[in-house]
Amino acid sequence: MANYCYNDITICAKEENLTDLEFLHSNLWYLLEYDCNCHSVFNKLLESYEKEEVPFDGRDRVEWFMDEINCNGNDTYNFIISIESAWYPIISKIEDIVYKLYDGKLWCVGTAEEPGFDIYINTDETGEFYETRYRLVLYKDNNYHDWYLDDIPDLINHVNKIYDENNYGEIMDTSLDAYEVSESVTKFNNSELAKSKELEIAIYTFEDSASYE
Repeated sequence: MANYCYNDITICAKEENLTDLEFLHSNLWYLLEYDCNCHSVFNKLLESYEKEEVPFDGRDRVEWFMDEINCNGNDTYNFIISIESAWYPIISKIEDIVYKLYDGKLWCVGTAEEPGFDIYINTDETGEFYETRYRLVLYKDNNYHDWYLDDIPDLINHVNKIYDENNYGEIMDTSLDAYEVSESVTKFNNSELAKSKELEIAIYTFEDSASYE
């Protein structure tokens, strides 16, 4: 049985391209009334524009669709679609489809999470729609505890709390950068204290899905 990846994707347009966004929203709304399978829904859209088909896994499904278009503080019009995909993030595939249909007039940002394989992606580099940048995990006693964090100081404070609770004799200053945090965590994981207690800290970024370790 496949592990599932949870994708939240925001499709965006500026006011001059709002009509295109409204048309896409209406088409998706109509298609999703009859079928939530991604292969069916998105390839019917592509077919209507005489564009080449894009393959999807048969288990990729739309789980939720925003029923109206919003406008945020930056005058960006948008709506959200949530997709449950098999195994892998699906954001880039939706980005490609939207680009093919509207030639760059619309764009997408999103997050994807597949807990079983520690996949964490946030393509919204500016944080306009998705602010969470880090996932902190403490592996302990054959279990794990995790936290989702928006910035480096918050990340440092949580790591420092782990250090303190385990009587690790170091504390990080909140002014450190991501590389310095990585160095500190690596040092902790290699310490006799961590090894004797079978502790491990991992930090995942939403930007590149990669562990700092």
